[in-house]
Amino acid sequence: FLFTHFVMTVLSSFKISAEVIAFPPTFLPSVWHPENYLHIFTESGQNFPRLIFNSFFVTIAVVLLNLFFDALVGYAFARLEFPFKNVLFAIMIGTMVIPGFVFFVPRYILLLNVHLVNTYGALLVLYFLQPAYILLITQFFKSIPRDLEEAAIVDGMGWFGIFWKIILPLARPALLATAILTFAGMWNNFLDWLVYMQSSEMFNLQLGLVTFRGQYQNQWD
Repeated sequence: FLFTHFVMTVLSSFKISAEVIAFPPTFLPSVWHPENYLHIFTESGQNFPRLIFNSFFVTIAVVLLNLFFDALVGYAFARLEFPFKNVLFAIMIGTMVIPGFVFFVPRYILLLNVHLVNTYGALLVLYFLQPAYILLITQFFKSIPRDLEEAAIVDGMGWFGIFWKIILPLARPALLATAILTFAGMWNNFLDWLVYMQSSEMFNLQLGLVTFRGQYQNQWD
């Protein structure tokens, strides 16, 4: 059903408005209108190429940052010993139960003071580490046998070399899950972009589509 709905939506984008809302509905357009897409990019008032770039740039950057830093922190919690490790881990887990809305005002004030509001850096700073994925990766790292690390230590490899050359390749399932969840969450992020971005040139595709829908809500084509 979802696939059929998607196909009908794509085909309807090549129809005129009267044919889109006609009953009974038609499957294929009687006359194809590819100029509908040209209109979106040239006359709609929305800079869709820039919105698409914003979404892809920030989303991919956040995914890459999370894959590295979440794994790095997860490795520290799973394998290294340092003061207050368990306390810090408990505090990190505790932040997951705090509603996200509580952070909007202090985050905005902080980002405003460091001049990151209305920049890509605002979202990169806020989401380069995420406790839920640190927990996921930490638990996965704990399941990896220590014998591999001990053999590497005997060969003279340091902790970062062990992390980069041994642990990360073995953690591909956890990293893949982290990448997929991070990409989906950041791509569909609406509220953070609305709060921290002030100019339309810095909007992501989700915000741009809402504005576009408000302008053309009765023009189904």
